[in-house]
Amino acid sequence: MNISISWHVFLFNCLNKEILFNKLKSTTMKTIFKNLGCAVILMWALTACNNEKKANDEAENKMDLNEAANDTNDEKFDKPTEADAKFVTDVADINYAEIKLGELSQTKGVSAEVKEMGKMMVTDHTKANSELMALAQKKGFSFPEGASNDVISDYNSMNDLKGLDFDKKYCDKMVSGHKDAIDKFEKAATDCQDAELKTWAANMLPALHMHLDHSQKCEEMVKNMK
Repeated sequence: MNISISWHVFLFNCLNKEILFNKLKSTTMKTIFKNLGCAVILMWALTACNNEKKANDEAENKMDLNEAANDTNDEKFDKPTEADAKFVTDVADINYAEIKLGELSQTKGVSAEVKEMGKMMVTDHTKANSELMALAQKKGFSFPEGASNDVISDYNSMNDLKGLDFDKKYCDKMVSGHKDAIDKFEKAATDCQDAELKTWAANMLPALHMHLDHSQKCEEMVKNMK
């Protein structure tokens, strides 16, 4: 009888130990997987931060093409001609911005009106930039080979928008951008030292006013869309 009881006690103890071992094993594995998951998330976060920092550093360190052209012109010309050259580089950057955002509107835009306006901006500002480049070469002005860092940064921000958010922001930018452009061109049409550049600026004003009118109508239409 005592032997039987002892045997049952032995089996009971063994069973309890096995259950305890399995619980401990299960708890340990859960802890391991939990810690492993945390480590993976931490590594992903650190990698994302490093990549973002690297992208920001590269953007900061990248040579600004517009500034480079301005620096070259500053060294080559005296103040009056330098102002003409600055107008050229400013307008070139406006054209690059309008072209890049117009191209983006073809893929990101929702409304047909925004896409059509973007297409018009690409066509007209590409033509204007070609004319301006030819004029700059004739006058010996350094012409930026591409968009400034500010334009690229703005393009990237716009590229993050979707749907109507993009359409509304694009129309807003077209309105404000063309108001600024008209101010620059009106000033150049009276203040430029170079006669050809002054005439070109004056001749561009009707098209810019037409763009502004188109942009304002598109802006009003998009505001009413849901």
